Amino acid sequence: MKSGLRFTCRIAGVPEDTFAVGEFSLQEGLSELFTLNLTLVRTGNTRRDVSHHPITTRSTTKHDEYYR
Repeated sequence: MKSGLRFTCRIAGVPEDTFAVGEFSLQEGLSELFTLNLTLVRTGNTRRDVSHHPITTRSTTKHDEYYR
């Protein structure tokens, strides 16, 4: 069942349309740091050379929006 909800990931220095969030998990607890795991997929016909190391060391921002 599709809800129409879409999650995206913004990464500094990488164009916004490069990745989409395939799946994610979030673990949190009281008075503990949280852990967010993202599985990213390439979107569209992007043919950009993107190195994995710089991406994994940059902060990401997850937001949700309704996709129509």
